[in-house]
Amino acid sequence: IGLLKGEKGHKVMQDLGMPHYYGNGVEFWFEESHSPLRPYHLPENEKPKGKLAVYSALTGNYDDVHEILYKEDGVDYLLFTNNPSLKSKTWQVVFVESELDDVLLSREIKMLPHKYLGNAYDMSIYIDANAVIYGELSNLTKFLVGDKSFAVSRHGERNSVKDEIDACVKLRGVDAIEAKKQYEKYLREGFKDDQSLLECGILVRAHYDAKVQELMHSWYDEFKNGVKRDQLSLLPCISRLKFEDYVVMDGSVWHNQFNRIQRHK
Repeated sequence: IGLLKGEKGHKVMQDLGMPHYYGNGVEFWFEESHSPLRPYHLPENEKPKGKLAVYSALTGNYDDVHEILYKEDGVDYLLFTNNPSLKSKTWQVVFVESELDDVLLSREIKMLPHKYLGNAYDMSIYIDANAVIYGELSNLTKFLVGDKSFAVSRHGERNSVKDEIDACVKLRGVDAIEAKKQYEKYLREGFKDDQSLLECGILVRAHYDAKVQELMHSWYDEFKNGVKRDQLSLLPCISRLKFEDYVVMDGSVWHNQFNRIQRHK
């Protein structure tokens, strides 16, 4: 971040075509974030070896492209879209032709990396399209050690799926009756809503793993057939499949040492 201060930082911002908001240099918006800085506490082990893709999905005209401020050697940065006019100076744009609507397509790309990345990569890090990357995001693969094949963040504000449902009904216009039916279904299945809620803006996966793929398909099916808020169903799917090969990362998906998420356009 220090390298982008002053006149040099301004020139980098201009070259990347960044919005005027970033005109004061990176240090300004890094320090003045609407979300407080909460770095990830990384394991002390080395990163696992293998090919890594950092990827995102930007469908329709939902958001502007947020250019990458720091790119790591040996990491591919892929931005999937169904918008043929979308361009980027830092992302490799991958056009997807699909009959799915914008919301379903974005979640299919998010939840099913094995479908879109295949076996070209050993690991993947999904990050929401409204994030600005300014650090070595690959460090998050340190959580994929031993039998762990999936890493996801602890929610920064809420502690249960019930809390998330209440917030979605109040703030996101989610249908209360539909959400209640879905939640009661999870309880009947034996889901215990006594774990920390997960926040899904960053997902770290060994996505070729068969158990991870099973979990991701279950999650996508829940989203496709239920309430259109993906954080409601991830923990119930983990519970249903008795999936234990995951780790919860402590840190903020919104503002950490590697990225900061902007408000949606």
